[in-house]
Amino acid sequence: MRAGLAILAAVATAGAGAASAQVEDHATCMARAIALFEDEATRIEPPLARTDLAALRPDRVETCGLGAIVLCDLSDDRVPCQRALAGEQAALTEAVLAAAPPPEDLAGRDGHWSDGLYPVLWALGHGSSAGPDCEGSTEMMAAWCDTREESRRLAGAVTLWQLARLLGGAEPALEAGWIGPPPPPRPEPRPAATE
Repeated sequence: MRAGLAILAAVATAGAGAASAQVEDHATCMARAIALFEDEATRIEPPLARTDLAALRPDRVETCGLGAIVLCDLSDDRVPCQRALAGEQAALTEAVLAAAPPPEDLAGRDGHWSDGLYPVLWALGHGSSAGPDCEGSTEMMAAWCDTREESRRLAGAVTLWQLARLLGGAEPALEAGWIGPPPPPRPEPRPAATE
């Protein structure tokens, strides 16, 4: 959530042109978020401890969604951009869900994480909407709302996949083909010269 607020603050203080240069597009942001998870996951071995679940980071996915929404809001074609983004997120959600094995494939691997939490995340990820949350809104607000809902669905699907990875039941996202390679690391700023 803090990252989402930082994005909005960047837009407010820097102006539209400068802010769009600071916010990564959705695909780049997602690739970076998943690469961070994959790096963290290499240090976690089953059986999982409660502290290991801190690696499940739906907030990173939501930050990517919020940044992409902001980029759409700064574009000349706001509604079509939001609609395209929602479609991109829906397709990515389906690809992530396809990469996560069914609960029975992980049963017995790690007690309450594989037999309790994973089936719940599976059910949530494969559930259906409770209804048209965005109905009755203006065209712009409906487009924004639909995109935000897809971002939340994607965050849930990624959390499911992340737990499957930690349980040793899913392959890396890059190998599964649902995410591209991350961008190179950002260079560290040079320290200020002192005289």
